[in-house]
Amino acid sequence: MLNEFLPELEVVEVNRRDETYQFICHGKKSCAPCPHCTKSSHRVHSRYIRTLHDERVFGFDVQLRIQARRFFCDELSCPSSIFTERFPSLCRPHSRRTIRLERGLLRLLSGMSAIGLERILNNISDSTLLRLLKRSQHHRKTPDPRVVGIDDWAWRKRKKYGTIICDLETRRPIALLPSRDVKTVCAWIRSHPTIQVVARDGSMEFREAIRLADETIQQVSDRWHLFHNLGKKIEDILKRRLPYSEKILLEPDGLNAERELTDAERRKWTLILTVQQDARQGVPISELIRRHHIDPKTCRRYLQMTEPPRISRSHRRHSADIYKGDIVRWIRQGRTTEWMYRTLKRKGYLRGISTFRPYVARLKKAVPHEININRRIIQKVLWEDEPSNKPLLIKILDIHPFLKVLNELVRSFKNLFSEATSEQDILWWCEQAQRANEAPLASFATYIRGDIDAIRLGMTLPWSNGMVEGQVNRLKTIKRQMYGRAGLELLRIKILNVT
Repeated sequence: MLNEFLPELEVVEVNRRDETYQFICHGKKSCAPCPHCTKSSHRVHSRYIRTLHDERVFGFDVQLRIQARRFFCDELSCPSSIFTERFPSLCRPHSRRTIRLERGLLRLLSGMSAIGLERILNNISDSTLLRLLKRSQHHRKTPDPRVVGIDDWAWRKRKKYGTIICDLETRRPIALLPSRDVKTVCAWIRSHPTIQVVARDGSMEFREAIRLADETIQQVSDRWHLFHNLGKKIEDILKRRLPYSEKILLEPDGLNAERELTDAERRKWTLILTVQQDARQGVPISELIRRHHIDPKTCRRYLQMTEPPRISRSHRRHSADIYKGDIVRWIRQGRTTEWMYRTLKRKGYLRGISTFRPYVARLKKAVPHEININRRIIQKVLWEDEPSNKPLLIKILDIHPFLKVLNELVRSFKNLFSEATSEQDILWWCEQAQRANEAPLASFATYIRGDIDAIRLGMTLPWSNGMVEGQVNRLKTIKRQMYGRAGLELLRIKILNVT
């Protein structure tokens, strides 16, 4: 076992001192090659003890005490007359730690600061760890990038920015630039002629830099930024035309509304449709029974069904049923679930709020009640196409008819994100937005027209800047961990090499 971990050494003795295992060992070979002329020598000059620290084992420190030999070099043309035997698979020359331990430290440094690691180790300073990190700098071989994402990050917010570039196919960062100006970004793109697609946000600097570097590169506008920008425009309209909050009477039709299928009902309905499809193709009932492992009576019933099945359950008494009258009255008054729960707790209700909350939610679907809504809730209801929000959406559109136009624009904008979207579809949406006579929407439509090629590719291609945004967050975390020592070269090592 020791030969596997120490292939170049022969272990003579193993001692345990306090919380440290000490291995006494020496080299296996009788000769050693000169590091300068590579000629082997057998003449021993002297010996000395070399101490190395290795990775911990079972919570104990490991110390290697190696009896290293110095040899005479007999090559007359060699500049070195005496040399020390090397152990290349174990450690670097003059190092006090094994390669195995250094790799472990580098893995830890990829996710935490040197100061934080120093507090854990207690025997290595943060400066030593940083020197180890800088010395380990190496550029791993990466394929020539074809599809990249580009975004900026802040050295100092609103003052100075850098640029991060990621390979969207390998999902790895590949470049960290000191600024985001057109000249710097353009020079980097020109140095990588294999790039065919670049995903970016709406930055004018990045757009111009890519165009100057190579006009044949496809620029893809990030879809999240498109949604975010439209959401900001709608927020501006709501701020100008609606009060911050208002009360409305919500009259949900929860008792008569068609409830959604459960997972079990959905699986059963899928099986029924499959059985019916096989039957239409001429498969006999005997084969349907064997193929789908169902009973003959069940098979005939499935063939006659025209609606999804509803799995009914017997009603079980809820712990809050005895307070149902009070809860309905409070719902009509617009009381919050937390307020009702605290009041019932004082009356002796023993269950938790996680049990009480679904009960109140079911009652709210059937009881007309007043609710407080603000602009944020209205924007969320307009944006999200949720069946549970339909009664509230209908009520809001009745109170504020101008929101019908915004609702239709949001829905049609979301429908643009498909492979079949053409430039004419986008221009049609821009015309509809300008007809709404809202300045923020007109401004957004003008922006789309000015960058329509990149926006169309952003709607139709699968590439986006989501992974790049994640790497920006990682970069910010690492930068803050290192306090004032986060220079560009050190950031490059931690972001690009130690990944």
